[in-house]
Amino acid sequence: MAALIGSRDWSRTALGPISDWPPTLLTSVNTMLSSQFPGITFWGPDLLQFYNDAAIPLLTERHPRDLGAPASESWKESWDLLEPRLRDVFVNGNSFSEKNGLVPVVRNGRMQDVYWTYCYSPIYEPSGEIGGIAIVFQDTTEQFLAEHQRDVLAEQLQQVFDATTDAVVTVNRDWVMTFANTRAREMYARDGEIVGKVVWEAFPGAVYEGSPYVEHYNRAMNQRVPGEFEAYYPAPVDTCLSCMVYPTRDGIVIFSRDITARKKSEAALIQTEKLAAVGRLASSIAHEINNPLEAVMNLLYLARTSQTTEKVQTYLNIADVELRRVAEITNQTLKFHKQPSKPTALMSQELFRGVLSLYQGRLSNSGVTIKLRNRSLEPILCFEGEIRQVLSNLMGNAIDASPGGCLYLRSREGTNWMSGELGMILTVADTGAGMRPEVLRRVFEPFFSTKESAGTGLGLWVSLEIARRHGGSLTVRSRTTEGSSGTTFRLFLPANAVER
Repeated sequence: MAALIGSRDWSRTALGPISDWPPTLLTSVNTMLSSQFPGITFWGPDLLQFYNDAAIPLLTERHPRDLGAPASESWKESWDLLEPRLRDVFVNGNSFSEKNGLVPVVRNGRMQDVYWTYCYSPIYEPSGEIGGIAIVFQDTTEQFLAEHQRDVLAEQLQQVFDATTDAVVTVNRDWVMTFANTRAREMYARDGEIVGKVVWEAFPGAVYEGSPYVEHYNRAMNQRVPGEFEAYYPAPVDTCLSCMVYPTRDGIVIFSRDITARKKSEAALIQTEKLAAVGRLASSIAHEINNPLEAVMNLLYLARTSQTTEKVQTYLNIADVELRRVAEITNQTLKFHKQPSKPTALMSQELFRGVLSLYQGRLSNSGVTIKLRNRSLEPILCFEGEIRQVLSNLMGNAIDASPGGCLYLRSREGTNWMSGELGMILTVADTGAGMRPEVLRRVFEPFFSTKESAGTGLGLWVSLEIARRHGGSLTVRSRTTEGSSGTTFRLFLPANAVER
Protein backbone atom coordinates (compact mmCIF):
# COMPACT_ATOMS: atom_id res chain seq x y z
CA MET A 1 0.00 0.00 0.00
CA ALA A 2 2.92 2.37 0.67
CA ALA A 3 4.17 1.72 -2.89
CA LEU A 4 0.69 2.11 -4.34
CA ILE A 5 0.08 5.41 -2.53
CA GLY A 6 3.55 6.67 -3.49
CA SER A 7 3.10 5.84 -7.20
CA ARG A 8 -0.33 7.36 -7.58
CA ASP A 9 -0.72 10.78 -9.27
CA TRP A 10 -2.42 12.81 -6.56
CA SER A 11 -2.03 16.10 -8.37
CA ARG A 12 -5.40 15.72 -10.03
CA THR A 13 -7.14 15.27 -6.68
CA ALA A 14 -8.25 17.78 -4.07
CA LEU A 15 -5.19 16.81 -1.99
CA GLY A 16 -2.66 17.79 -4.65
CA PRO A 17 0.76 16.12 -4.97
CA ILE A 18 2.18 14.30 -1.95
CA SER A 19 4.82 17.00 -1.59
CA ASP A 20 2.01 19.44 -0.75
CA TRP A 21 0.27 17.22 1.82
CA PRO A 22 0.01 18.59 5.35
CA PRO A 23 2.58 17.03 7.73
CA THR A 24 -0.26 15.73 9.91
CA LEU A 25 -1.72 13.75 6.99
CA LEU A 26 1.68 12.32 6.09
CA THR A 27 2.33 11.31 9.67
CA SER A 28 -1.14 9.74 10.07
CA VAL A 29 -0.87 7.78 6.79
CA ASN A 30 2.65 6.56 7.57
CA THR A 31 1.62 5.48 11.06
CA MET A 32 -1.35 3.59 9.64
CA LEU A 33 0.78 1.92 6.94
CA SER A 34 3.25 0.62 9.52
CA SER A 35 0.51 -0.96 11.67
CA GLN A 36 -0.17 -4.69 11.52
CA PHE A 37 -3.81 -4.11 12.46
CA PRO A 38 -6.34 -3.21 9.74
CA GLY A 39 -6.62 0.57 9.58
CA ILE A 40 -8.28 3.35 7.56
CA THR A 41 -7.51 7.06 7.54
CA PHE A 42 -10.18 9.49 6.33
CA TRP A 43 -8.92 12.99 5.52
CA GLY A 44 -10.53 16.34 4.88
CA PRO A 45 -14.20 17.36 4.72
CA ASP A 46 -14.88 14.73 2.04
CA LEU A 47 -13.26 12.07 4.20
CA LEU A 48 -10.94 10.81 1.47
CA GLN A 49 -9.93 7.21 2.15
CA PHE A 50 -6.50 5.66 2.79
CA TYR A 51 -5.93 2.12 4.16
CA ASN A 52 -3.08 -0.26 4.93
CA ASP A 53 -2.10 -3.76 3.79
CA ALA A 54 -3.85 -5.45 6.71
CA ALA A 55 -7.15 -3.87 5.61
CA ILE A 56 -7.06 -5.19 2.01
CA PRO A 57 -8.64 -8.63 2.75
CA LEU A 58 -11.52 -6.91 4.59
CA LEU A 59 -12.22 -4.33 1.86
CA THR A 60 -12.49 -7.01 -0.89
CA GLU A 61 -13.57 -5.32 -4.17
CA ARG A 62 -13.00 -1.82 -2.73
CA HIS A 63 -9.26 -2.37 -3.26
CA PRO A 64 -7.69 -0.68 -5.13
CA ARG A 65 -10.75 1.05 -6.59
CA ASP A 66 -11.56 3.18 -3.53
CA LEU A 67 -8.11 4.38 -2.58
CA GLY A 68 -8.49 8.20 -2.27
CA ALA A 69 -12.29 8.02 -2.79
CA PRO A 70 -14.71 9.90 -0.50
CA ALA A 71 -16.15 7.73 2.28
CA SER A 72 -19.69 8.49 1.08
CA GLU A 73 -18.90 6.82 -2.27
CA SER A 74 -16.82 3.92 -1.00
CA TRP A 75 -19.33 2.96 1.70
CA LYS A 76 -22.53 4.17 0.05
CA GLU A 77 -24.52 0.98 0.86
CA SER A 78 -24.12 1.64 4.61
CA TRP A 79 -23.62 5.43 4.54
CA ASP A 80 -26.89 6.15 6.38
CA LEU A 81 -25.48 4.22 9.32
CA LEU A 82 -21.88 5.44 9.13
CA GLU A 83 -22.30 9.13 8.36
CA PRO A 84 -23.72 10.30 11.73
CA ARG A 85 -20.89 8.54 13.59
CA LEU A 86 -18.13 9.83 11.28
CA ARG A 87 -19.50 13.38 11.30
CA ASP A 88 -19.71 13.34 15.11
CA VAL A 89 -16.01 12.44 15.22
CA PHE A 90 -14.95 14.92 12.53
CA VAL A 91 -17.10 17.85 13.67
CA ASN A 92 -17.34 17.36 17.42
CA GLY A 93 -14.13 15.43 18.14
CA ASN A 94 -15.96 12.61 19.90
CA SER A 95 -14.21 9.25 19.77
CA PHE A 96 -16.42 6.26 19.08
CA SER A 97 -15.91 2.52 19.53
CA GLU A 98 -18.08 -0.56 19.31
CA LYS A 99 -17.64 -4.30 19.73
CA ASN A 100 -19.35 -6.62 17.26
CA GLY A 101 -21.35 -3.81 15.68
CA LEU A 102 -23.42 -4.71 12.63
CA VAL A 103 -22.50 -2.74 9.49
CA PRO A 104 -23.89 -4.39 6.32
CA VAL A 105 -21.56 -4.05 3.32
CA VAL A 106 -21.32 -5.26 -0.26
CA ARG A 107 -18.93 -8.17 -0.65
CA ASN A 108 -18.47 -10.30 -3.75
CA GLY A 109 -21.29 -8.42 -5.43
CA ARG A 110 -23.95 -8.93 -2.78
CA MET A 111 -25.06 -7.34 0.46
CA GLN A 112 -23.85 -9.15 3.55
CA ASP A 113 -24.30 -8.68 7.28
CA VAL A 114 -20.83 -8.08 8.70
CA TYR A 115 -19.98 -7.55 12.38
CA TRP A 116 -17.10 -5.23 13.19
CA THR A 117 -15.13 -4.29 16.24
CA TYR A 118 -13.74 -0.80 15.63
CA CYS A 119 -12.59 2.51 17.06
CA TYR A 120 -12.96 6.00 15.46
CA SER A 121 -10.57 8.73 16.69
CA PRO A 122 -10.17 12.34 15.50
CA ILE A 123 -6.83 13.43 13.98
CA TYR A 124 -5.92 16.88 15.22
CA GLU A 125 -3.76 19.31 13.25
CA PRO A 126 -1.28 21.67 15.00
CA SER A 127 -3.88 24.43 14.78
CA GLY A 128 -6.26 22.37 16.92
CA GLU A 129 -8.64 21.75 14.07
CA ILE A 130 -9.67 18.24 13.14
CA GLY A 131 -8.14 17.22 9.84
CA GLY A 132 -9.29 13.63 9.59
CA ILE A 133 -10.32 10.40 11.29
CA ALA A 134 -8.17 7.36 12.23
CA ILE A 135 -9.96 4.02 12.29
CA VAL A 136 -8.69 0.69 13.63
CA PHE A 137 -11.10 -2.15 12.87
CA GLN A 138 -11.48 -5.89 12.60
CA ASP A 139 -14.06 -8.18 10.97
CA THR A 140 -15.44 -10.28 13.87
CA THR A 141 -18.36 -11.85 12.00
CA GLU A 142 -17.19 -15.45 12.27
CA GLN A 143 -16.27 -15.14 15.93
CA PHE A 144 -19.46 -13.23 16.80
CA LEU A 145 -21.75 -15.73 15.06
CA ALA A 146 -19.93 -18.65 16.70
CA GLU A 147 -20.26 -17.02 20.13
CA HIS A 148 -23.88 -16.15 19.43
CA GLN A 149 -24.62 -19.73 18.42
CA ARG A 150 -22.83 -20.94 21.53
CA ASP A 151 -24.89 -18.59 23.69
CA VAL A 152 -28.12 -19.72 22.01
CA LEU A 153 -27.22 -23.37 22.56
CA ALA A 154 -26.19 -22.63 26.14
CA GLU A 155 -29.50 -20.88 26.78
CA GLN A 156 -31.43 -23.75 25.24
CA LEU A 157 -29.42 -26.23 27.28
CA GLN A 158 -30.04 -24.19 30.42
CA GLN A 159 -33.78 -24.23 29.67
CA VAL A 160 -33.63 -28.01 29.30
CA PHE A 161 -31.69 -28.37 32.55
CA ASP A 162 -34.13 -26.10 34.36
CA ALA A 163 -37.17 -27.89 32.91
CA THR A 164 -36.00 -31.41 33.76
CA THR A 165 -37.02 -33.02 37.02
CA ASP A 166 -33.52 -34.49 37.35
CA ALA A 167 -30.88 -32.74 39.42
CA VAL A 168 -27.84 -32.09 37.21
CA VAL A 169 -24.43 -31.34 38.71
CA THR A 170 -21.06 -31.09 36.97
CA VAL A 171 -17.84 -31.77 38.86
CA ASN A 172 -14.31 -30.93 37.68
CA ARG A 173 -11.22 -33.06 38.18
CA ASP A 174 -10.53 -31.39 41.52
CA TRP A 175 -13.96 -32.63 42.68
CA VAL A 176 -15.29 -29.07 42.74
CA MET A 177 -18.91 -28.64 41.61
CA THR A 178 -18.98 -26.20 38.70
CA PHE A 179 -22.67 -26.24 37.74
CA ALA A 180 -26.00 -27.07 39.35
CA ASN A 181 -29.35 -26.71 37.65
CA THR A 182 -32.49 -25.42 39.34
CA ARG A 183 -33.61 -28.86 40.53
CA ALA A 184 -30.17 -29.60 42.00
CA ARG A 185 -30.22 -26.36 43.97
CA GLU A 186 -33.72 -27.17 45.23
CA MET A 187 -32.69 -30.65 46.35
CA TYR A 188 -29.21 -30.01 47.72
CA ALA A 189 -28.53 -26.30 48.30
CA ARG A 190 -30.73 -26.01 51.37
CA ASP A 191 -28.02 -24.41 53.45
CA GLY A 192 -26.46 -22.28 50.72
CA GLU A 193 -24.88 -22.51 47.27
CA ILE A 194 -23.17 -25.79 46.33
CA VAL A 195 -21.37 -24.56 43.19
CA GLY A 196 -17.72 -23.98 43.99
CA LYS A 197 -17.65 -26.52 46.80
CA VAL A 198 -15.86 -29.87 46.89
CA VAL A 199 -18.47 -32.58 46.43
CA TRP A 200 -17.20 -34.80 49.27
CA GLU A 201 -17.14 -31.88 51.70
CA ALA A 202 -20.58 -30.63 50.68
CA PHE A 203 -22.06 -34.16 50.94
CA PRO A 204 -20.23 -36.01 53.73
CA GLY A 205 -23.13 -38.48 53.98
CA ALA A 206 -22.02 -39.99 50.66
CA VAL A 207 -18.68 -41.12 52.10
CA TYR A 208 -18.86 -44.46 53.92
CA GLU A 209 -17.57 -47.99 53.51
CA GLY A 210 -19.08 -49.59 50.43
CA SER A 211 -20.64 -46.29 49.27
CA PRO A 212 -21.95 -46.53 45.68
CA TYR A 213 -21.38 -42.77 45.41
CA VAL A 214 -17.66 -43.15 46.05
CA GLU A 215 -17.40 -46.26 43.87
CA HIS A 216 -19.22 -44.96 40.78
CA TYR A 217 -18.01 -41.33 40.94
CA ASN A 218 -14.38 -42.42 41.22
CA ARG A 219 -14.78 -44.97 38.45
CA ALA A 220 -16.28 -42.34 36.13
CA MET A 221 -13.64 -39.75 37.06
CA ASN A 222 -10.55 -41.96 36.97
CA GLN A 223 -11.44 -44.84 34.63
CA ARG A 224 -13.88 -42.89 32.40
CA VAL A 225 -16.56 -45.54 32.95
CA PRO A 226 -20.20 -44.39 33.35
CA GLY A 227 -22.31 -45.80 36.15
CA GLU A 228 -25.86 -46.06 37.43
CA PHE A 229 -27.10 -46.90 40.92
CA GLU A 230 -29.78 -46.30 43.55
CA ALA A 231 -28.93 -45.27 47.10
CA TYR A 232 -30.30 -43.52 50.16
CA TYR A 233 -28.77 -40.23 51.27
CA PRO A 234 -29.34 -39.43 54.97
CA ALA A 235 -30.61 -36.23 56.58
CA PRO A 236 -30.74 -33.37 55.91
CA VAL A 237 -31.38 -34.54 52.32
CA ASP A 238 -33.18 -37.69 53.56
CA THR A 239 -33.90 -38.93 50.05
CA CYS A 240 -33.68 -42.12 48.02
CA LEU A 241 -31.83 -41.26 44.83
CA SER A 242 -31.44 -42.83 41.42
CA CYS A 243 -28.09 -41.61 40.09
CA MET A 244 -26.38 -41.75 36.71
CA VAL A 245 -22.81 -40.51 36.34
CA TYR A 246 -20.91 -39.96 33.10
CA PRO A 247 -17.33 -38.90 32.39
CA THR A 248 -16.83 -35.57 30.62
CA ARG A 249 -13.80 -33.78 29.19
CA ASP A 250 -13.38 -31.75 32.39
CA GLY A 251 -14.57 -34.27 34.98
CA ILE A 252 -17.97 -35.89 35.47
CA VAL A 253 -21.65 -34.99 35.22
CA ILE A 254 -24.18 -36.43 37.65
CA PHE A 255 -27.89 -36.85 37.01
CA SER A 256 -29.92 -37.74 40.08
CA ARG A 257 -33.63 -38.21 40.68
CA ASP A 258 -35.68 -38.34 43.86
CA ILE A 259 -37.23 -41.83 43.95
CA THR A 260 -38.35 -41.74 47.59
CA ALA A 261 -42.06 -41.92 46.72
CA ARG A 262 -41.45 -44.75 44.25
CA LYS A 263 -39.46 -46.71 46.81
CA LYS A 264 -42.21 -46.32 49.39
CA SER A 265 -44.80 -47.48 46.85
CA GLU A 266 -42.66 -50.44 45.87
CA ALA A 267 -42.12 -51.38 49.51
CA ALA A 268 -45.87 -51.26 50.07
CA LEU A 269 -46.51 -53.41 46.98
CA ILE A 270 -43.85 -55.90 48.04
CA GLN A 271 -45.35 -56.19 51.50
CA THR A 272 -48.82 -56.56 50.01
CA GLU A 273 -47.63 -59.28 47.64
CA LYS A 274 -45.81 -60.99 50.48
CA LEU A 275 -49.02 -61.17 52.49
CA ALA A 276 -50.92 -62.27 49.40
CA ALA A 277 -48.37 -65.04 48.82
CA VAL A 278 -48.93 -66.29 52.35
CA GLY A 279 -52.68 -66.11 51.74
CA ARG A 280 -52.41 -68.17 48.55
CA LEU A 281 -50.63 -70.84 50.58
CA ALA A 282 -53.46 -70.98 53.11
CA SER A 283 -55.52 -73.60 51.29
CA SER A 284 -52.48 -75.81 50.73
CA ILE A 285 -51.38 -75.40 54.34
CA ALA A 286 -54.87 -76.16 55.64
CA HIS A 287 -54.91 -79.34 53.57
CA GLU A 288 -51.41 -80.31 54.71
CA ILE A 289 -52.27 -79.75 58.37
CA ASN A 290 -55.72 -81.32 58.19
CA ASN A 291 -54.43 -84.72 57.07
CA PRO A 292 -51.98 -85.28 59.95
CA LEU A 293 -54.47 -83.86 62.48
CA GLU A 294 -57.10 -86.36 61.36
CA ALA A 295 -54.52 -89.09 61.69
CA VAL A 296 -53.61 -87.92 65.21
CA MET A 297 -57.29 -87.92 66.24
CA ASN A 298 -57.71 -91.50 64.96
CA LEU A 299 -54.50 -92.62 66.64
CA LEU A 300 -55.55 -91.12 69.99
CA TYR A 301 -58.89 -92.90 69.73
CA LEU A 302 -57.12 -96.17 69.02
CA ALA A 303 -54.74 -95.58 71.90
CA ARG A 304 -57.59 -94.95 74.34
CA THR A 305 -59.41 -98.12 73.28
CA SER A 306 -56.33 -100.31 73.04
CA GLN A 307 -55.95 -103.19 75.50
CA THR A 308 -52.17 -103.39 75.51
CA THR A 309 -49.47 -100.93 76.49
CA GLU A 310 -47.37 -101.94 73.50
CA LYS A 311 -50.11 -100.89 71.04
CA VAL A 312 -50.71 -97.62 72.95
CA GLN A 313 -47.01 -96.80 72.66
CA THR A 314 -47.03 -97.56 68.92
CA TYR A 315 -50.06 -95.37 68.31
CA LEU A 316 -48.56 -92.50 70.34
CA ASN A 317 -45.24 -92.71 68.46
CA ILE A 318 -47.06 -92.44 65.12
CA ALA A 319 -49.10 -89.52 66.47
CA ASP A 320 -45.87 -87.81 67.55
CA VAL A 321 -44.50 -88.09 64.00
CA GLU A 322 -47.68 -86.55 62.56
CA LEU A 323 -47.62 -83.69 65.09
CA ARG A 324 -43.97 -83.01 64.21
CA ARG A 325 -45.09 -82.75 60.59
CA VAL A 326 -47.70 -80.17 61.61
CA ALA A 327 -45.04 -78.22 63.54
CA GLU A 328 -42.71 -78.27 60.52
CA ILE A 329 -45.43 -76.94 58.22
CA THR A 330 -46.31 -74.20 60.73
CA ASN A 331 -42.65 -73.26 61.16
CA GLN A 332 -42.06 -73.04 57.40
CA THR A 333 -45.16 -70.88 57.00
CA LEU A 334 -43.97 -68.41 59.65
CA LYS A 335 -40.63 -68.06 57.87
CA PHE A 336 -42.43 -66.45 54.94
CA HIS A 337 -43.76 -63.62 57.03
CA LYS A 338 -41.12 -63.04 59.68
CA GLN A 339 -38.19 -60.97 58.39
CA PRO A 340 -35.05 -61.31 60.54
CA SER A 341 -33.03 -58.18 61.19
CA LYS A 342 -29.86 -59.85 59.97
CA PRO A 343 -29.17 -62.12 56.99
CA THR A 344 -28.57 -65.81 57.65
CA ALA A 345 -26.36 -68.38 55.94
CA LEU A 346 -28.43 -71.01 54.13
CA MET A 347 -27.77 -73.98 51.88
CA SER A 348 -29.84 -74.46 48.74
CA GLN A 349 -31.43 -77.67 50.06
CA GLU A 350 -32.79 -75.78 53.06
CA LEU A 351 -34.43 -73.21 50.79
CA PHE A 352 -35.93 -75.82 48.46
CA ARG A 353 -37.08 -78.15 51.27
CA GLY A 354 -38.75 -75.34 53.20
CA VAL A 355 -40.87 -74.32 50.22
CA LEU A 356 -41.60 -77.86 49.02
CA SER A 357 -43.00 -78.81 52.42
CA LEU A 358 -45.80 -76.28 51.84
CA TYR A 359 -46.66 -77.55 48.36
CA GLN A 360 -47.02 -81.30 49.00
CA GLY A 361 -50.79 -81.14 48.68
CA ARG A 362 -50.75 -79.15 45.41
CA LEU A 363 -48.02 -81.36 44.00
CA SER A 364 -49.98 -84.48 44.80
CA ASN A 365 -53.28 -83.12 43.47
CA SER A 366 -51.61 -81.84 40.27
CA GLY A 367 -49.69 -85.03 39.66
CA VAL A 368 -46.43 -83.07 39.36
CA THR A 369 -43.19 -84.99 39.86
CA ILE A 370 -40.25 -83.29 41.60
CA LYS A 371 -36.77 -83.69 40.14
CA LEU A 372 -34.36 -82.19 42.71
CA ARG A 373 -30.59 -81.87 42.28
CA ASN A 374 -28.39 -79.88 44.65
CA ARG A 375 -24.85 -79.28 43.42
CA SER A 376 -24.22 -76.14 45.44
CA LEU A 377 -21.89 -76.97 48.32
CA GLU A 378 -21.50 -73.48 49.81
CA PRO A 379 -24.12 -71.46 51.71
CA ILE A 380 -25.18 -67.94 50.81
CA LEU A 381 -25.85 -65.08 53.20
CA CYS A 382 -29.39 -63.81 52.54
CA PHE A 383 -32.71 -62.78 54.04
CA GLU A 384 -34.45 -66.14 54.16
CA GLY A 385 -38.06 -64.95 54.10
CA GLU A 386 -37.65 -62.95 50.91
CA ILE A 387 -35.75 -65.66 49.00
CA ARG A 388 -38.39 -68.20 50.08
CA GLN A 389 -41.02 -65.83 48.70
CA VAL A 390 -39.23 -65.78 45.33
CA LEU A 391 -38.97 -69.59 45.21
CA SER A 392 -42.59 -69.92 46.29
CA ASN A 393 -43.72 -67.67 43.42
CA LEU A 394 -41.63 -69.60 40.90
CA MET A 395 -42.67 -73.04 42.16
CA GLY A 396 -46.34 -72.09 42.40
CA ASN A 397 -46.34 -70.83 38.80
CA ALA A 398 -44.48 -73.95 37.62
CA ILE A 399 -47.00 -76.27 39.30
CA ASP A 400 -49.90 -74.37 37.70
CA ALA A 401 -48.20 -74.51 34.28
CA SER A 402 -47.40 -78.23 34.18
CA PRO A 403 -50.14 -80.48 35.66
CA GLY A 404 -49.06 -84.09 35.31
CA GLY A 405 -45.55 -82.97 34.33
CA CYS A 406 -42.24 -82.43 36.08
CA LEU A 407 -40.83 -79.67 38.25
CA TYR A 408 -37.03 -79.44 38.05
CA LEU A 409 -35.22 -77.79 40.96
CA ARG A 410 -31.47 -77.31 40.56
CA SER A 411 -28.70 -75.54 42.43
CA ARG A 412 -25.03 -74.96 41.63
CA GLU A 413 -22.20 -72.50 42.19
CA GLY A 414 -22.06 -69.81 39.52
CA THR A 415 -20.71 -66.41 38.49
CA ASN A 416 -22.42 -63.20 37.50
CA TRP A 417 -20.76 -62.62 34.11
CA MET A 418 -21.39 -58.84 34.31
CA SER A 419 -19.81 -58.22 37.72
CA GLY A 420 -17.64 -61.31 38.17
CA GLU A 421 -19.24 -62.03 41.58
CA LEU A 422 -19.34 -65.62 42.78
CA GLY A 423 -22.56 -67.01 44.16
CA MET A 424 -25.34 -69.57 43.85
CA ILE A 425 -27.66 -70.25 40.92
CA LEU A 426 -31.11 -71.66 41.73
CA THR A 427 -33.14 -72.97 38.79
CA VAL A 428 -36.87 -73.67 38.70
CA ALA A 429 -38.04 -75.28 35.46
CA ASP A 430 -41.31 -76.85 34.34
CA THR A 431 -42.49 -78.98 31.43
CA GLY A 432 -45.57 -76.87 30.66
CA ALA A 433 -46.64 -75.34 27.38
CA GLY A 434 -44.19 -72.43 27.64
CA MET A 435 -44.80 -68.72 27.13
CA ARG A 436 -45.62 -66.96 23.89
CA PRO A 437 -43.10 -64.23 22.90
CA GLU A 438 -45.55 -61.40 23.69
CA VAL A 439 -46.08 -62.85 27.18
CA LEU A 440 -42.38 -63.47 27.73
CA ARG A 441 -41.58 -59.80 26.97
CA ARG A 442 -43.95 -58.58 29.70
CA VAL A 443 -43.55 -61.30 32.30
CA PHE A 444 -41.78 -59.03 34.83
CA GLU A 445 -44.13 -56.04 34.40
CA PRO A 446 -46.14 -55.11 37.51
CA PHE A 447 -49.84 -55.99 37.29
CA PHE A 448 -49.36 -58.11 34.15
CA SER A 449 -50.95 -61.54 34.60
CA THR A 450 -52.20 -64.39 32.41
CA LYS A 451 -54.31 -65.77 35.27
CA GLU A 452 -56.99 -63.07 34.94
CA SER A 453 -58.81 -62.61 38.26
CA ALA A 454 -56.83 -65.42 39.92
CA GLY A 455 -53.56 -63.44 39.87
CA THR A 456 -52.37 -60.02 41.04
CA GLY A 457 -49.65 -59.65 38.42
CA LEU A 458 -47.15 -58.70 41.12
CA GLY A 459 -45.48 -62.03 41.93
CA LEU A 460 -42.72 -62.03 39.31
CA TRP A 461 -42.21 -58.26 39.48
CA VAL A 462 -41.70 -58.50 43.26
CA SER A 463 -39.43 -61.52 42.78
CA LEU A 464 -37.26 -59.53 40.37
CA GLU A 465 -37.09 -56.58 42.79
CA ILE A 466 -36.09 -58.89 45.65
CA ALA A 467 -33.36 -60.45 43.52
CA ARG A 468 -32.01 -57.02 42.54
CA ARG A 469 -32.08 -55.73 46.12
CA HIS A 470 -29.99 -58.73 47.09
CA GLY A 471 -27.47 -57.86 44.38
CA GLY A 472 -28.59 -60.74 42.19
CA SER A 473 -30.65 -61.30 39.07
CA LEU A 474 -33.71 -63.23 37.87
CA THR A 475 -33.94 -64.29 34.23
CA VAL A 476 -36.35 -66.43 32.23
CA ARG A 477 -36.33 -68.43 29.01
CA SER A 478 -39.20 -70.39 27.55
CA ARG A 479 -39.90 -72.77 24.67
CA THR A 480 -43.23 -73.48 23.01
CA THR A 481 -42.04 -76.05 20.49
CA GLU A 482 -44.02 -79.28 20.57
CA GLY A 483 -41.98 -81.95 22.28
CA SER A 484 -39.58 -79.38 23.74
CA SER A 485 -41.71 -76.90 25.66
CA GLY A 486 -41.39 -75.47 29.12
CA THR A 487 -40.19 -72.46 31.11
CA THR A 488 -37.00 -72.02 33.13
CA PHE A 489 -36.36 -69.32 35.71
CA ARG A 490 -32.77 -68.73 36.81
CA LEU A 491 -32.12 -66.94 40.13
CA PHE A 492 -28.55 -65.80 40.76
CA LEU A 493 -27.61 -64.74 44.29
CA PRO A 494 -24.08 -63.56 45.18
CA ALA A 495 -22.39 -65.31 48.06
CA ASN A 496 -23.19 -62.34 50.33
CA ALA A 497 -26.67 -61.73 48.97
CA VAL A 498 -27.62 -59.15 51.58
CA GLU A 499 -29.90 -56.29 50.61
CA ARG A 500 -28.02 -53.49 48.84
